[in-house]
Amino acid sequence: MNVHEEKIKYAKAILETEDEALLARIGGILEEDQIEDAFEILTEDQKTDIELGIQQIKEGKVISWERLKKNLDH
Repeated sequence: MNVHEEKIKYAKAILETEDEALLARIGGILEEDQIEDAFEILTEDQKTDIELGIQQIKEGKVISWERLKKNLDH
């Protein structure tokens, strides 16, 4: 079976299913794949900045949007 035939087979199965949990899992897989694809086109500096931001969030080094706006207004 070639890629085109597999896509048709899965599209039919998705259209016929009423299983919401299955659809949610499929959606999650597709969204995750798109996120990974987007991450791959970033520069190394951009990836480093994102990873730094994630680490800062994990460490609680965050401020609220309101506080940020207030700081920028001064």
